[in-house]
Amino acid sequence: MQNLLPSEILGQTGVFEFLKEIEKLQAIETDSVFELMERSGIEHPDNIYEQLNQISIIFESDRKLYLSSKGHEMWWLLQAVNGSDLNETIHRLRQLNPELFPYEIVFQISIEAIL
Repeated sequence: MQNLLPSEILGQTGVFEFLKEIEKLQAIETDSVFELMERSGIEHPDNIYEQLNQISIIFESDRKLYLSSKGHEMWWLLQAVNGSDLNETIHRLRQLNPELFPYEIVFQISIEAIL
């Protein structure tokens, strides 16, 4: 498998929608992961699943799939890149990592948008 940058993985068709569903549901049964990926518009669910696991965006536990803490962080950064309210994004990212200063969060959002 080709080694892709996290931004290349997260920027693939359907990944944003897939992560949006996981974030909204908080967890999904592992039996329905590939079905949800296909409904989200992901063409090669098995490859994307492996890539998301490889960059620690998702994890499995007790036959359920969750966003990791890194996955939640990336979700909020993707939200910002896709036009969500920056104040809300900064607030959520500070909840995930209280040590970050707002300018560091804005820098992360800017870098994620570039990559």
